[in-house]
Amino acid sequence: MGTFLGSGLYFTFIGAPMAFYKVSAITCAAFALFLTVLLDKGKLEERVQNLNTGLGGNSAAGIIPILILAGGFSGVTQGSGCMQEAVTAIMTHIAPPYVISCLFLLTCLAALGLGTSMGVISLLGPFAVELSQGNTHVALWCLGAVVSGAAFGDNLSIISDTSIASSQTVGVCPRSKFLANLPPALCACLGVLCVYVIFGAPDVYYVPLCSTHVSYWQLLPYLTIIVISLLGIPVLYALFITTLLTLALNIILRDYTFIKFSADWMKGLWSMMPITVLTFLLSGLHNFIVRHGGISFLEKTYKSPYRAEIVIAKMGVICTILFANNTVAILFAGHSVKNIVKKNNLSPAVGASLLDIFATVTKCAIPHGTQLLLASSLIGCSPLSVIPYCVYSFALSISALILFHPKVTILRGLRKQSSKD
Repeated sequence: MGTFLGSGLYFTFIGAPMAFYKVSAITCAAFALFLTVLLDKGKLEERVQNLNTGLGGNSAAGIIPILILAGGFSGVTQGSGCMQEAVTAIMTHIAPPYVISCLFLLTCLAALGLGTSMGVISLLGPFAVELSQGNTHVALWCLGAVVSGAAFGDNLSIISDTSIASSQTVGVCPRSKFLANLPPALCACLGVLCVYVIFGAPDVYYVPLCSTHVSYWQLLPYLTIIVISLLGIPVLYALFITTLLTLALNIILRDYTFIKFSADWMKGLWSMMPITVLTFLLSGLHNFIVRHGGISFLEKTYKSPYRAEIVIAKMGVICTILFANNTVAILFAGHSVKNIVKKNNLSPAVGASLLDIFATVTKCAIPHGTQLLLASSLIGCSPLSVIPYCVYSFALSISALILFHPKVTILRGLRKQSSKD
């Protein structure tokens, strides 16, 4: 943590771009694993065996296959044109007065289906800048809408790495986590839509896309992954089924071959490789920390369940600030959150949702976060300039604190431990 945070702060101080990514988190985790062998107790063989046990832990074994399939699904849907067709289909029908709010809604839907905030910002960010016609004020509103929508999908999507990490490490099925996460996300989304409609840049100029033909069938993979996951089908099977569905649809209805499918699938798989390797390394690192009681002082019974929920939220915020990556923060804190959930009789779905929510909103409120660095680079401004326009992160945090309060009855049923969990 010291290496990763220290190098990031140093490069930020000297004005280097993408400062927190000059030294890879994977490199820092690898050095940390070497340090655990030196600090552990027992003979060298026993220390190495402890490390191997941690690296092969159940948390990593459950997450890594899902990450691989999620990356393959994203690669195939992008390579086959499903993502681009979805963007065209929605943007063709937008009226000019509602460009900012519709851009936010479009990004929400795209991120929900794609499962990656960075991929959506990379896809729609340049388009958002183009809408501004060189007006910096409008560009900030548009980029804020894109980053906000990407945060919505990154937090809520069943196939996003943050949702996968939070549900697997805390020990809850993705469907239950999604249902617990949905009310605060929808409330925040509706509030943000109202803000963008009322206060969005009035001088935005936009001409709707003109498409002579929109292939709406290419939206089916995204709708299918959501529907069958909500039916309770394990996410591994859901990803496998929808990937095959995407292949079949594109072979039958357009000029798409199995060779192209293989290349797209591998491209998507390799895009998930950094987080997959990091998950593997952090599993061994966290095993060492847990065995030696590194953060056990937080894993206790609190005076009230809501107090325990606040502690989980704080863990998501602090770890994200330190690591500048919400997925890494979730992987690091997930095991401790699982213990807090058990000791305080909380619903695992609530614990996973809180950890994911506050890690995600923090990522959109820190200047060294990847999303803000990418968005600000598109118009050459400081990440701090974009933060005030990312209103979804603030709305989601407020919505979660209110709706997860014990006196609010809307989530009372989700607080109970279900047999599926």
